[in-house]
This record gives sequence, structure tokens and C-alpha cells, in this order.
Amino acid sequence: MEIIFESKENFQMWDYNISHRRLLLRGVVPNIKERSHHNIDIVFTSTYYIGIETNLSGIKIYKHDKPRKILAGKKEIYLERYFEIRSQGKSFLIGADLIRIETNTLDTMTTNIGKS
Repeated sequence: MEIIFESKENFQMWDYNISHRRLLLRGVVPNIKERSHHNIDIVFTSTYYIGIETNLSGIKIYKHDKPRKILAGKKEIYLERYFEIRSQGKSFLIGADLIRIETNTLDTMTTNIGKS
């Protein structure tokens, strides 16, 4: 297990594209002095399991290489490639092949996860 990202910002589940199986978590960082903002976008690709809250405050993301079985409701799920997000003393899992972290200045209501 290795930590791959850490931030004190607030993040929200912002978008999910079913056909591309992409999940977007976004942190909007205001710049009050310049009346602008920038986004921290965390994009998970080939997402097959989402077990997180919609709002996360202060996060650490870990990549796991060891497969794991979890119980989701009454169904057992095998997570082969997954990421763990820790926030405010809680742990959440996202099953996905890849993660991409980028900053941008897109309008807060605009996402680009549906584009190839």
C-alpha cells in the first residue's frame, strides 16, 4: 500500500460517466483575492466499485496491490485493483484500474470525463 495523494481540501463526488466508467471527485479551491478558483480533479478510470460518501473533507488516497474481498450489502465483491480514501477517520474504497489527478480552471459545473 502506498499513499499517492493527500489534500486538506473538501472533495465531492462530482460526476460519473457510465459508458466510460469514469468517476470524478472534485475539490474546488477558491482564490478570493483574484475572484477565481481552480479545481483539483481526481478521475478514476474503469471504475467497477464505488463505496464512498458524496462529500469528503481532507483526504489521503492509497493504492492497494493486494486483492481483497468485501461485503457490499449481502453480496461479496472481489476487489483486485482498488484505491482507499481516508477522510475524517473513515475509510472508503473505489475499485478502478487507474487514477489521474489534475488541476484545472474549468467552470465548476463543467466536467470532461465523458470525453475520450
